[in-house]
Amino acid sequence: EGLLPEAYVQYSPPASSTSIKVGIQRLIWGESQAGAITDVVSPRNYSELFFIPLDESRLGQFMVDIDQFSSIGNWNFFFVPAARFNRYALPGTPYYFNPYGNAELESRIDRSHDHKFGMRWKQTFNSSDVSFMLASMVDNDLIPKEVGVTPDGRPVLQSETLHYTLAGMTFNYVRGKFLFTGELGYKTPK
Repeated sequence: EGLLPEAYVQYSPPASSTSIKVGIQRLIWGESQAGAITDVVSPRNYSELFFIPLDESRLGQFMVDIDQFSSIGNWNFFFVPAARFNRYALPGTPYYFNPYGNAELESRIDRSHDHKFGMRWKQTFNSSDVSFMLASMVDNDLIPKEVGVTPDGRPVLQSETLHYTLAGMTFNYVRGKFLFTGELGYKTPK
């Protein structure tokens, strides 16, 4: 659970248009400057809420990332065998906030199905571009689920993962001195 952002090995076969990276990486898919619409592969560090810029908040996680460059567009494939989750301030630190009140939290143990994988196609036209993506994701936030009640009547919550499918597209369109950026994402069952 360290803060090492990236440490990976990259290999590109000679005379090939393929690049393979294995190790701790951050993958950027979205175009939005203010939110995470399709840029949801890498979890974020929210432990100091207002002091970590969005671009620097992405946490690295172990993944296999393959890029294939071709005349019909650039393809990106990724596989994350064990997803990491957003980091929030810990109890006792200045920015800690307990959203669950007096509920008792149980830790979640089974992470055998917490993998992510997906693909993106991106094509550039002059100084504009468009991309389409499809992925099987694990939400970057753990979801609390009530699993019981303590003897003194407090709810017992257990953190679970939310698995969903992402279909999305992004674009950048340059017209004169103006840049128009757009991003659409459909996430189900989210």
